[in-house]
Amino acid sequence: MKWTVLVCALICLVPFADFIHRHPRYVPAVWVVMGLLPFAQSAVPFFDIALISWNLWPGYVKGLEISALDLFAIAAWLTLPRTTRRLPFRLPMALYLAAVLLSAFQAQVPEAALFYAWQLLRMFFVYLVVARACADERNVRALLAGMAAGICIQAIVVVWQKFGLGIGQPSGTFGHQNTLGMVAHFITIPCFALLLARDRSWPSYLAPVSGWIVAALSGSRAALGLAAFGAALLLVVSMARRLTSWKAKVGTVLAIVAVASLPVFASLQTRTVAEYASSNLDRAAHDAAAAAIVADHPLGIGANNYSFFSISQAYTQRAGVLSGAIEISSHVHDVYRVTAAELGWQGLFAFSLLLLWPVATAADCAWREREQPRGEIALGLGAALCTVYLHAFYEWIFLTAQVQYLFAMCMGMVAGLAGQLGHPQKVRPNRLFSNEKGQPSWTTLNSV
Repeated sequence: MKWTVLVCALICLVPFADFIHRHPRYVPAVWVVMGLLPFAQSAVPFFDIALISWNLWPGYVKGLEISALDLFAIAAWLTLPRTTRRLPFRLPMALYLAAVLLSAFQAQVPEAALFYAWQLLRMFFVYLVVARACADERNVRALLAGMAAGICIQAIVVVWQKFGLGIGQPSGTFGHQNTLGMVAHFITIPCFALLLARDRSWPSYLAPVSGWIVAALSGSRAALGLAAFGAALLLVVSMARRLTSWKAKVGTVLAIVAVASLPVFASLQTRTVAEYASSNLDRAAHDAAAAAIVADHPLGIGANNYSFFSISQAYTQRAGVLSGAIEISSHVHDVYRVTAAELGWQGLFAFSLLLLWPVATAADCAWREREQPRGEIALGLGAALCTVYLHAFYEWIFLTAQVQYLFAMCMGMVAGLAGQLGHPQKVRPNRLFSNEKGQPSWTTLNSV
């Protein structure tokens, strides 16, 4: 059945792309849907087609999957014009993928490492499509609008779960509240950047409020604290970049609201002091297990193998991790420790390079374009990535497809904005879809 669904979906791609070519007024809707799909997939699991499924595998990738977002990205790519400009971030992506593939040779279960390599290829393709499309600033705003709609829906679901169903730590449509908290950073902070640029669109107002509601009600300490940190970081750097009276007013209002809201946020926390202490001890035990693995295997144990390896080789048990935590998950709550254990020091270097390069590019774009809203958007994307990277010190979920889709989109938007600030690029029409004069069907890739 799954193969039939996949074949039918692939057959529909060309007619869909042709329809968009013939009706360019629907182009913004394409990117709104693209931004909304990561949230839709979390709510409707059958959007993922598992060509190979290992449901009982304890790792973060459980098979060879293709999602609706992957198929939608292929359809969007078919309509994009070809360009001679090379996309940024190719080197860190290649190094990280190479580290993952090489890790399969030292993994107890090599197939699991290849599952993660396949997931990375899917994410890199989404990045390619988004980067090409976001060379047009209109598509950047459409994509942000779709992501903003997704986080607004999550806020409604979280409020209903918290006060309607009485769930202590609501997770929206995601599997865990920590995943939702990390995902919110990718949308809340860039849309807050739109607000600082005095953009009057609805995402600039609703998305930040929705993201902070999600962070406050999720019960995740890291999500709430880092949401505040990300907003403050963006505000301070934005004011240093270009101070305006509007930013000063926004900063003053936010400071007053934050102080007034502290008692309310404190009352919403449902975990006791003992539960927090137990959580901290469990995290420390996981850290010790990861450190022991890195010391014994400096070249890594294989991507997507940490949980299986740490249990089967008794590292988790010797470190004193609680038995209940072992049954649920044996991942250390730090994506950098997981990466060092699985890919070795060389893999951690490649991973760090992949994370830092887009931030440096976003900062460069923001400082070069101080008078335009797109410079503010670039700064917001950079601040969002920094916030996620800090959050990753407390969670391993950055390695899941749900989070990496949004990372790929943000990285693609940074690449697209960087392309807008570069030299004029030669554009060649797509081989499948172009008009009679050979011009691209849509998406102007001109340098502004």
